[in-house]
Amino acid sequence: MSEHPAVAGAMQLLNLGMKAEAMRSLQAALKKSPGDASLNYTLAGLLHEQGQDDLALLHAERAAASAPTVGLYKAFQGEVLMHLGKIPQATKLLGRGLALDQKLYAARVNLAMILVRDLQYDRAEQLLREAIALRPNLGPAVNNLALVLIETARADEAVSLLRDHLARQPGDVTAAGTLANLGNYSDLITPAQCAADHATFGRLVESAHPPAPPPPSSLDGVLNIGFLSPDFREHSVAYFIEPILSGLPRDRWRVHGFFTGESDAMTSLLRSRVDVWHALPRASHASIEQAIRKAGVHVLVELSGITAGHALPVIARRPAPVQVTYLGYPNTTGLRQVQARIVDHQTDPPGSETYATEPLVRTEGCFLCFSPREVIEGRTHAPEAPARDAGPITFGSFNVISKLSGTTIALWSRVLQEREGSRLLLKARSLGSASLAERVLSRFGAHGIDPGRIDLVPFVPSHAEHLALYRRVDVALDPTPYNGTTTTCEALWMGVPVVTLSGRTHAARVGRSILHAAGLSEWVAEDEEGFVRTACALADDRAGLAECRRTLRSRLLTSTLCDRTGAGVRFSAALERAIAATLQGGRV
Repeated sequence: MSEHPAVAGAMQLLNLGMKAEAMRSLQAALKKSPGDASLNYTLAGLLHEQGQDDLALLHAERAAASAPTVGLYKAFQGEVLMHLGKIPQATKLLGRGLALDQKLYAARVNLAMILVRDLQYDRAEQLLREAIALRPNLGPAVNNLALVLIETARADEAVSLLRDHLARQPGDVTAAGTLANLGNYSDLITPAQCAADHATFGRLVESAHPPAPPPPSSLDGVLNIGFLSPDFREHSVAYFIEPILSGLPRDRWRVHGFFTGESDAMTSLLRSRVDVWHALPRASHASIEQAIRKAGVHVLVELSGITAGHALPVIARRPAPVQVTYLGYPNTTGLRQVQARIVDHQTDPPGSETYATEPLVRTEGCFLCFSPREVIEGRTHAPEAPARDAGPITFGSFNVISKLSGTTIALWSRVLQEREGSRLLLKARSLGSASLAERVLSRFGAHGIDPGRIDLVPFVPSHAEHLALYRRVDVALDPTPYNGTTTTCEALWMGVPVVTLSGRTHAARVGRSILHAAGLSEWVAEDEEGFVRTACALADDRAGLAECRRTLRSRLLTSTLCDRTGAGVRFSAALERAIAATLQGGRV
């Protein structure tokens, strides 16, 4: 595979940080040699890095057409198509690239991620392990394999994989972030170790993105508050942030939404709840930072933590005088440039400060406010949930399978053993994978549970059908150590009681917070014996279950959990405390 001389010159410019000059040199060379494969491929790569994928695809296609037997060019064309959302074409070209060149690393990683979307976990895992064997010190395959392990309820294996990798490559910030996130799922990571992993991630982010001075501004009068998220869309975040956006007192706040994701119908609704909207799909961190500074944001609230699509490098740059983390992640960010993390007294009792890099600001009552879809959309809602379908007592969980820790499976198995003839219904999109479904059943089988007692339901096409499945559930079981949030609220909305085990961390105490706010603290268990006892007592009380169907929804609407009027006021008060502490330069 011969390379045009201009490519080497462009690489030298890139090594000097002169990207614009490198692109101009490639474009000049292409005017003389428009069909050169290496020039087109190199320019396509630079355009792809800058998010100009339509133009990148044009040059990638030219490179592949000029050198049809070079697997690298075919595979890169597939990679660009993948980022443009053209998955069938991308799959085909990535496969062709690998057929031409078995040593391609990135093609394996990209194809594996497509296969994960299609729930082909076994084939994806094989490709990623092959990629690691080819380039053991590169991070993408290791990180993506860890994500596959998490999604298939093997968090403990992912922990070992990432710790081994980070021992060799301690500066891999992506792997460090995934390991920190794993502390929410794994039984093996203590709260202290989890806090240390988050602090390590934070140091790496802030080292790579040192802070610049925030814009000087007064924090008196009406302030610009910015909410930064990729999840202003059909996502769990929407059901909790909408009442905050709607309810913040406008005599104090001018609300900006900074949306970095792809729009859908929910996006339009959330956009109507803010004063100024900033659409930043696929924007670079530099562009997001610039937009926040240009808007003159006084208080910036990030809603992602260490989840997909986060922009924590932007937070590290300190584009706003006061920066807050809230809602979308059940743990610390690890960043010292965050002035407050908003929680409550149930999720984070005294002493929790030990495990947070940010100062904790506790709201009065629950830190969450749940707005069911019917309420958000202003539709008339039924005064009670649909009646329970006939059948044996059925326990259920609609949480993602990644939350099925060893402790969770053992605990739920004890409940099933205590009530002979009862069933368990698990609903999760990933259960569309036959191999994963078999793995889940075998894990319950190891605790003596007949697979015939477990119903597995994969993806359903609509939110209405998702909620309708609660007609088959009598009692919902909350996973541990990573509780449900939206799933718990939706179960209650559908008239189904939820039993939770109160744990040691925020992620393991969200269920406690939700149930306390709903006036249902009797369903919070302090230990495993209490969990089993509470679940069985609920299952045995058929009349009580019928009463839940009739009354839970109306009880929820009059509780603190769904107090839309008070949510914005309580959140505003928490922000004022964060501002005051920032001005004083002390802790909250």
